[in-house]
Parts: sequence; C-alpha cells; structure tokens
Amino acid sequence: MVTVILVNDWRESKGNIDSVVGVLTILDQFYEVFGLKLNPTKCEIFATGISTRTIDNLKIITGFQIGSLPVHYLGIPLVTRKLTEKDCQALIDMIKLKLHQWSSRNLSYAGRLELIRSVLFNVSNYWCRQLVLPSSILKKIDQICSRYFWKGADKSAAGARVSWDNICTSKSEGGLGLKNIKTWNRACRILLIRKILAGNGSLWVAWLNAYVFKDRDFWNYQAAANLSWSIKRILKTRTEARSLISAGSAQVKEIWDLIYCKWQIVI
Repeated sequence: MVTVILVNDWRESKGNIDSVVGVLTILDQFYEVFGLKLNPTKCEIFATGISTRTIDNLKIITGFQIGSLPVHYLGIPLVTRKLTEKDCQALIDMIKLKLHQWSSRNLSYAGRLELIRSVLFNVSNYWCRQLVLPSSILKKIDQICSRYFWKGADKSAAGARVSWDNICTSKSEGGLGLKNIKTWNRACRILLIRKILAGNGSLWVAWLNAYVFKDRDFWNYQAAANLSWSIKRILKTRTEARSLISAGSAQVKEIWDLIYCKWQIVI
C-alpha cells in the first residue's frame, strides 16, 4: 500500500501532477529491481489546499483512491485535534487481544508480569513514541494491565493489596520494575523536543520546523490559538525539557530515569 500526502501553500507547490508522477517513477524502478507490482486499489492520496480539478486528474492518472482524515497510517491515527478514546480504540483492542490469548492459561504472577513487560508495554510504547496520549487513555492502559496482573483476565482488580503506582517502581524501591506509562509518554515528548531542536528524526519534525515554528526560537515561541492540542502539550513540556536536554540526555530511557518520581528505597 502506498499513501501519498499532497500539500499546497502560498510559498511552494508540491501538490501537482509532476510531483506524483515523479514518485510513481521511483516506485516503478523499485518494482523492476524487486519484482513487485503496485496495486492502485489499495493506495490513497490525501490532499489539502489543492483544487478539485487537480485531485480528479491525479485520481485518473494514478488510479488511487482519494482518502480523507481521520485515517490510520502504520497503525497510528492521523488527526489534527486531541485524540479521543475512539481514536485510540485500536490500541486498547490490541492490548486486550494480547491478554485474551493468554487469559485461558494459568500463568503465575511472575508470568503475567513478564507478559505485561515484554508484550503489552511494547504495544503501548509504539504509540507513546508517536503521539501525545490523553490522560484518559493512559489511565485505561494502566487499568487493563492491573486487572490482568491481579486477576489474569479483564476483570475488576478491586481488593488488590498493592496499588499499580507502587508496582510501577524499581525493585530497589519496592516495586516490580515496570515503567509508569504516563511518565514514559512524557519522556517521549521531551525526546521529540530534542529532535525538533536538532532538526531531524522524522518527516513530522521537518514539517513542524518548516510550517509551525518557521525557524523561530523554540524556547520563546508563543503558541497561536489555532495550534493543535498535541503541539500545545509539547510546548507545555518545554520548561522540564530544557534542563534535561542541556544535561545531554539523548535517549528516552535516560530521560525517563531522570524524570520519574523515585519512591523510598527499600533496604
């Protein structure tokens, strides 16, 4: 499947036939080398600021469908507003599916812990690294993991003797070494800020620097009223991020080690 995103603005025009033909030409060369063939019925074009006539011509030339937002790309929802529970339902369903596959097996607490650590966290980690997740979604993930840990299924964990926050601390602090998902998502935001300052890391970072910040001082940038919820949340993290980035923290694990709240160490 190929997704082509076209954008037109006052300064430069990329949403034109020549650009699309150029992309298709490169793909044709790729197909010749690896013996693959494009299926136009499974491909979509997402366009903004482009005339209806141009879009119709592109559809005829490519045979692609014309897509519309919101849409999932590589499993991640592409939206311009704050994510809702409906947008993140795919994440919740994926975690529950992993649990359901193992709920019929009589795993010990240690087995459930390893499943949560190696499988469930990795699923949510992929989303945390791409998106600013709302508190309600992070709370839901914690709830699902807590229920499975204590009950072995998606059942209420009422009566659990230890809170999930206590479990999500290091073993030296009396916990079981799981990462707090809310703090991890915050660490991922700080890492994104580092990439924005460096001017590399992803196409989205390049887009933010070119169309949102526009070479202005990131630390003193004043958020416009029409900025998306996600970018506003990133900007609210600047104060915390500044000292960590100045300290040279380059990996999300290093950032998380510095920002998560340490409990009293158990001796």
